[in-house]
Formats: sequence, structure tokens, C-alpha cells
Amino acid sequence: MLLDAVLANPEFMWLSTEREKVSYYTALTAPVQAENPPDLAVDVASSQSFGAFPGTFSIGIDPSGRAVVLYLATVPWTDEFRTFLQGHAAFLRVVAAWTLRLVFPRPLDRVYAAYQTVIREELETPLHRATISELKWYFEHRQKDIGNPVHAMTQDFLDRAAQVFGTPRFRLLYRRWLRHGDAAFEAVSSPVLAEALTSGTARVECLVLPHTYRHLSPLVSLVRPTPQGVEKGEQGGEQEAPRPQPPVSTPRSTVDSSPPA
Repeated sequence: MLLDAVLANPEFMWLSTEREKVSYYTALTAPVQAENPPDLAVDVASSQSFGAFPGTFSIGIDPSGRAVVLYLATVPWTDEFRTFLQGHAAFLRVVAAWTLRLVFPRPLDRVYAAYQTVIREELETPLHRATISELKWYFEHRQKDIGNPVHAMTQDFLDRAAQVFGTPRFRLLYRRWLRHGDAAFEAVSSPVLAEALTSGTARVECLVLPHTYRHLSPLVSLVRPTPQGVEKGEQGGEQEAPRPQPPVSTPRSTVDSSPPA
């Protein structure tokens, strides 16, 4: 399936391995670190240090230099996709122009709307500084207060925060924060990606492959693995209205690339 998506654009330079992606990213960030103040150079270095490029999907560079980041949807839920977007955020912030191309085998194109929701949250709605501050407080207290008695007022604040920050976006962010500290907030607080989508220098495309591929692998399962949650509650989250996004484009290829109905 991924090969079909790559062959749709044989004119691209495809980065397929981790080494190729890191080398390309390093070449892009070298001028940034040389020409900007030290604090920005540290920001770039820290973004690069904690697991960029999750997944095995290729990144294409078209003749104009636009980066085309492929994501092949193989399951109807979106946890892996959310991790993918957060892991590629540092790369998307430094390329001049980029396209996120979602590739769906049939019948997974039916869950396109769920993937669009993740895009709105992760790319179009950066977290405010005040929200980041509240998250830091909540994450720090959850880490040190689990299993320990706390003041009744503190427990009340924790319970309310668990309701607000109990959505998939914040559960994943908490897991990343446990591993990487405050550097995990970089991917979700910068307005650069939202501004790129609004201006048109970035866009999202949907490529629907013409085959079901069911004879190759049981990709679509009706049973979803139970995630190991870290917060409780499913309501709330950032209350900012999502930024407008350009209409979904279709890649120029011989493959059926119409957005799902």
C-alpha cells in the first residue's frame, strides 16, 4: 500500500530511512542554528533530540522543494496518527512548504472525519501559554501525588483538571511529558503550523487507494486494543475555535484520490 502511494509520484525525491530524514532535517536546521540567537538554537536541538519521525512512512520532496509527508491509515482509530503528527511537528516547522498526505485503503476512507479531528487539534489549535502553565501544574501533581494523600483543595483542582485534560490529545501529551519533560510542549504550543495552513503554504491531501488489500492483511479490526490511560474523563480541552483550513486537495496521480464522501 505504501509503495502504491510512493509510485503515484515517481518524480519526487523520497526519504525512506530514519538516517535520510534526519540528514535532511539537519540540513534545514543548520542555517537556523547559525543565524539565530542561542535560545532558538537550543529549541531546535531539543526538538530534534526526543524521537522525531515516528513510523516508517516516507517523506517526498517535490521538484519545487515542498515536503510531502505520507501517512498510511491502517486502523480506524487515531492514536498512532496523533503520535505521528506530534513527532513530525519539529520537521514541519522548519520546511518552507509542506503537504500532509493521508493515504486510505478502502474501506478505511470512511473514518476520514476522525483523522480530520486530530488534524484540527494537533495542527490548527496551538495551546495558549496559560493552558501550558495549567498543564505543567497538573502533570507535575499527577506524577508526584499518585497514591499519596493530598489536601482536599488540591484534590478538587486535580479532579477538575482531569475532566478538562482527559481527552486523547492531553493523554498522549502527558505520556510524552513523562518521557521528555517540558520539551514535549514545543509541538503543541507553536502557532507556526496553524499559520502555514491558513496561508496556504501547508495543506492536507487525501489519497484513497483503489484496492481493499484485505487479501494481504487483516488491517481493519472491529476490536480495538484498550489503551492504558493516564487521566480520567473525556470532556473539555482547549476551547479555542479551530483555525480555518484550506479545502482538502487531491494529489495529481493516476490513483483515485477523491476525498471520502
